[in-house]
Amino acid sequence: MAEEYGVIAQSNPVAATDTQLFVVPAAKRAVVSSINIANRSTGGVACRLWFRPLGAATSDEQYIYFDVNVPANDALLWGGGATFVATDEIFGRAASQELSFNINGIIEDA
Repeated sequence: MAEEYGVIAQSNPVAATDTQLFVVPAAKRAVVSSINIANRSTGGVACRLWFRPLGAATSDEQYIYFDVNVPANDALLWGGGATFVATDEIFGRAASQELSFNINGIIEDA
């Protein structure tokens, strides 16, 4: 069984744009241990984070964070842990282009 450990995705989304941060590849599953959202600016920036199972359209119940402020020069850490199957997606959105998203976990054969 092939496994990948560590940082499984990174993104610096365009401001005010829903962005696919990670999608589980076909015939794989992923265990996400944490998502770090770092604010590189000198002011607070709002962010959104949501999980779309099986590539479903975005809906209200999928949001983990909705317009949550990440303080200036600081970070927000989601450490809830979640298991994903092929085609599940993680999306993010930032009010400015000053947020970096880093997803940590394991990708393995399904």
